[in-house]
Amino acid sequence: MSGSWTDLQTTETIVLGSALSGVSELNLWFDALAARRSLSARIAHDVKLCLNEAVTNILLHGFDGDPGGQITVSVDLVPAGATAVIRDNGPAFDPLAGPAFVPAEDIASAEIGGLGIRLMQETTDRINYRRDGEINELTLYFGPR
Repeated sequence: MSGSWTDLQTTETIVLGSALSGVSELNLWFDALAARRSLSARIAHDVKLCLNEAVTNILLHGFDGDPGGQITVSVDLVPAGATAVIRDNGPAFDPLAGPAFVPAEDIASAEIGGLGIRLMQETTDRINYRRDGEINELTLYFGPR
């Protein structure tokens, strides 16, 4: 059956260094991928939002300027959604192990940060984290809504 999803390579990968400019490189790569594969606007938005959040956090907090940092992002597109896997060689960090989000009582008591993981949890269908040797692996699942 020519032209079917089973005939297509569904996973594409990009490797980024530890410079913050990697976020721009990631966005250009993903925009081209989403356009080439005719990804729905909703799934493209959700995947890009979560990739930006995860990669930015790794670059700013995980690598903290370490020039030896490397991030590999793989996106697997299927007709019903997408799976994104983000691997990095930074220090072990399980973003799902932190305390549950507690909203601030008012704007004066609100703290900066801490919303990215919640945003990813609300935007994805499921998130998994595992440490494989010296590699963090975060897997994000996106399906139809």
